[in-house]
Amino acid sequence: MAAPPPEGSSPWHQDRPAVGAERLPGQAPAAAPVPRSPNHRRAVSATPGVTPWLWLPVALSSMLLVLFAVMVNRQQTQAQRIGELLSRVQDMEHSRALERTAVLEQQLRAMLNRLQELEKQTKQLQGQNRQLKSMEAELQLLRRTAGRVMTPLEEPLPPPRAQRPSDEPPDSP
Repeated sequence: MAAPPPEGSSPWHQDRPAVGAERLPGQAPAAAPVPRSPNHRRAVSATPGVTPWLWLPVALSSMLLVLFAVMVNRQQTQAQRIGELLSRVQDMEHSRALERTAVLEQQLRAMLNRLQELEKQTKQLQGQNRQLKSMEAELQLLRRTAGRVMTPLEEPLPPPRAQRPSDEPPDSP
């Protein structure tokens, strides 16, 4: 391994005094400062042996990396926002579907109530029809037993005529 360069010979150490060379009050300066070269700034600002043109691709790559990271972050943020919006839309659709279902359920219940009422009325009507038929059968039986069978197409008997008042008093019991 190579020995480190002596102090003061490297451009990195030109601005700094040597270790232990601090000046105490009342002491004379130790040595004259080392003269600076015309390329002093370039030598201090860059790594020795590396030209500034080599830093340009590194800087551009760093900028591209930062831009890529920002774009990925924005894409993730947008994807998250889109997910939230989709969730809201689905919630709204579900609530609308629930409302429609509730309305349909109400209509179905009303229709069921009407059908039950109709069945109830149908049963009552059937019962009344049975009762009417049994009454007709009883009536025909009574007519047969009375000696006269009346057909349904026969005209009913005329109502009894009003009797004229007679001079005779009615029978009293």
